[in-house]
Amino acid sequence: MRCGTARGLTLTRVRRGGALTGWSIICAAPYFFGAAAQIGGVLERIAEAPRAFVLDMTEVPLIDSSGARSFHQLAGRARRRGGQLFLVGLNPVLRRQLEVQGVREPEVRYLPDVSAVDRMLDAPPPKGESGPGKA
Repeated sequence: MRCGTARGLTLTRVRRGGALTGWSIICAAPYFFGAAAQIGGVLERIAEAPRAFVLDMTEVPLIDSSGARSFHQLAGRARRRGGQLFLVGLNPVLRRQLEVQGVREPEVRYLPDVSAVDRMLDAPPPKGESGPGKA
């Protein structure tokens, strides 16, 4: 279900069996501070506590340093709400850029696409662990 579009961002609820599993945001523009602030605001307004907060970065051509710093904040917000931040579809150059700036797993999870997030959420957690993104 598509919930809204604003300045290159599309917000979608992800449900399985009627239960909210997560939120997906497709970012189709450069990821600067403005986009980061907009996504942070969305996360704060969401009343539900989803297991997954997915940013589809497939169409993102570049990320500035303030955008990179924002992933730390977004990951912290998701974690405090019992969820995990997933960055999907990120090109290898941008992923390396983020890792150099300290945006690393397990704080965020890098996956190739949204279907990989689905598979991870569907898989039972390894023995002794619980929660999304624990693999």
